[in-house]
Amino acid sequence: MNTQMAEKWLELTDRDLSGAQILLKSGECILACYHCSQAVEKALKAYIFSVLQKSDRDKKYRIHDLIALTRFSELEISEKMLGFIYNLNPLSTEARYEIKQSKILSQLVPEICNQYVLNTEEFVLWIKSKLYEQQSDLPRG
Repeated sequence: MNTQMAEKWLELTDRDLSGAQILLKSGECILACYHCSQAVEKALKAYIFSVLQKSDRDKKYRIHDLIALTRFSELEISEKMLGFIYNLNPLSTEARYEIKQSKILSQLVPEICNQYVLNTEEFVLWIKSKLYEQQSDLPRG
């Protein structure tokens, strides 16, 4: 396992997760959910690039599609988390563009945003546990 690669991607994951938590508290639902999608993407890439030893320069993995990244990871992800990822996936792209934001915004009530953040926290912890199973010298947290 490439520990440095895992650390790099987990640091980015933690930044996005922290951003999602802060944005949720300030009422910025669409931005909070966007950062949730970013955290999930980077957590999956941490696993793909460090455990599976795939190159982060390979264009095949330089995507933002959470469903495709889930497949590439070869992880056995629970049905609950797969459903979460399926619902979160459009936010990784559509939340960026103002023309699509109004449709998304109408569906993102605070309770749903809060659930996205909670699910993201759970997913990131789960990915980290999978990484720690592979390498004991990764920083915990």
